[in-house]
Amino acid sequence: MPEHISSKSILVSPEFRLFEHTYSEFVYPKHFHETYVIEVIEDGTEDFFWNGTNYKNIKKDSLVLINPGEVHTGGGGSINNSKLVCRVFYPELRAWENILGESSAISKSESAVRFKSPVVVDKKIVASIKRMYSLNEEDKNDLFIKELYNEVMLDLLTKHMSSTISFDENVQRYLPAIERGKEYINDNLADKLVLENIAKAAYISPFHYLRIFKKITGITLHQYVLSLRIERAKTLLMQNRDICDTFNQVGFLNHVHFTKVFGKMTGFTPKQYKGMMKV
Repeated sequence: MPEHISSKSILVSPEFRLFEHTYSEFVYPKHFHETYVIEVIEDGTEDFFWNGTNYKNIKKDSLVLINPGEVHTGGGGSINNSKLVCRVFYPELRAWENILGESSAISKSESAVRFKSPVVVDKKIVASIKRMYSLNEEDKNDLFIKELYNEVMLDLLTKHMSSTISFDENVQRYLPAIERGKEYINDNLADKLVLENIAKAAYISPFHYLRIFKKITGITLHQYVLSLRIERAKTLLMQNRDICDTFNQVGFLNHVHFTKVFGKMTGFTPKQYKGMMKV
């Protein structure tokens, strides 16, 4: 495992996995996730980019909250030989919908939930997340961990999330085109993707699609495709899929390119990541 980053993975249930990442000198490039990101800074401080803004010196016990599709960086360490330790989990939308369906505090109709701010201080939520980790290390009390998990999710929903997303009106009209292009990419991820075909699926010109895509998402179309391919590859490796089958299924032409991009985006080789998921 690289010296600049180490990670522990704890499988709580088939749907819920906890991570602890330690960085001595590693910064992720601009990327996004298809899931939400809920991170507690356990030790050290973090600098990161999010949606066009740089956040500096985010301190211990802060929550970092990222929505699906939001472009950001992360990681750090090495300032005065310090390390950054983060505890993270990545719930999908259905996790919020499950909580919404069981909660009388929020209507099921508000399932399109978004974090309001990428940095939050909430001692109660932080303490509950830390408790989930310590329980795993102490006695594997799965029932209590899941109870804490549901409590954390509901607290996040009621205190730090909103069901409304505002966009510039001029940009808003291009969102369906961008989504049509994303659907085409998703359906053809294993193949060689051609800009003209993506733009054709979106019903706008290739040049216009590239310009609007970056304006809306904050990253280039190429960066988006690479990030999506790595996200899907991580899912396949977590399922113990063969590495060669994995890079073919997500559209990389060879093992060398796949390993290089995977390492840049995650800090691990595919083999190291696959081995970590077996723990």
